[in-house]
Amino acid sequence: MRPAGGTPARKEEHGASHREGRARDERAFTRMKTRKILRKSRPKSDAADRSALAVARPRGMVLTDERRSKTPKR
Repeated sequence: MRPAGGTPARKEEHGASHREGRARDERAFTRMKTRKILRKSRPKSDAADRSALAVARPRGMVLTDERRSKTPKR
């Protein structure tokens, strides 16, 4: 149960940083959708991963995933 005082400050801070990160990711995917990058690359196997990297790199975003440990195919 939650204490009567509400959510602790540390959880509020963590939630705020999580919301900011999620919003940043959502905006990146929205930009990809408006540019039809994801739609064009749908039939290819890992083209969506490469498209995500292509949008993320110029904007200084870091994508974290185990699959990203490999160098993307060119």
